[in-house]
Amino acid sequence: MNALFVGLPLLIIVITLLIWFAGLQAKRADFIRTYSFPAGLADRLGTHYPQLTAPDRQLVEAALRQFFLAYLKGGRKFVSMPSQSAEQAVRAAPSRYSADQAARAAPP
Repeated sequence: MNALFVGLPLLIIVITLLIWFAGLQAKRADFIRTYSFPAGLADRLGTHYPQLTAPDRQLVEAALRQFFLAYLKGGRKFVSMPSQSAEQAVRAAPSRYSADQAARAAPP
């Protein structure tokens, strides 16, 4: 009976933490999916890769979102860049838009 008084609250705490963590991950992923990149990012990318059309630059931004989502899903561990142009978009963005910060950006 004494083990029940200790085990049941511990089980409730573990389940609550798992639910909270899953919700936090969902909020972070939603933030990445709905985030608006800085206005000049596509222009700076176009400067570095003049052969890219506007739709191509949108594809690069989509690849960048996929990268951030893969980074989040991978437990915020190392993930390879999907392409050189997406890497250039990260470099062109202000430093405050790093992958780690984007993954943590959604409020808890």
